[in-house]
Amino acid sequence: GDGMDRFLSRVAFAESQQPRGNAELGSLLDRVLREACEGASSIAELRKSGLSDLVRAHVEHRWLETNAPDRMTLASGRNVEIQYDEAQGPWIESYLQDFFGMTKDLSIGKSRLTIHLLAPNKRAVQVTQDLEGFWTRHYPTIRKELARRYPKHSWPDDPTIAIPMKHRPR
Repeated sequence: GDGMDRFLSRVAFAESQQPRGNAELGSLLDRVLREACEGASSIAELRKSGLSDLVRAHVEHRWLETNAPDRMTLASGRNVEIQYDEAQGPWIESYLQDFFGMTKDLSIGKSRLTIHLLAPNKRAVQVTQDLEGFWTRHYPTIRKELARRYPKHSWPDDPTIAIPMKHRPR
């Protein structure tokens, strides 16, 4: 299922950050498939064998969390899921206000995190890896537009000061 695809993408990313020598993703899957196939006489049985649980059991949780964390907490306090895309690298999305107070570029290991900054309508107003550059170059213009369209929300002059979630309208 979807959870398994995401899990395998995380494992592949973690592998690219911090290889574990001979226990690479391919050989891990080979081993798990062989184990699952041993008792199964049909594809239906193979599906029931809990393949995803077998794969998960072979991946060390701490290694995975260190090299490809599942989630990240933003300055606002919101906790977001990190997506791992083999073509585009890791990315997150959340409301622009959740990033107020964050100026450093975000990365996981050696990879910069791509950030999808969303307006209150959940549409991306910017996709960037350069948060600091965004605040100085693009935010002043975007701020005017957003303040006009969403006057109930907070659009401070200085986006480097965090606004905790409980102090923001929903």
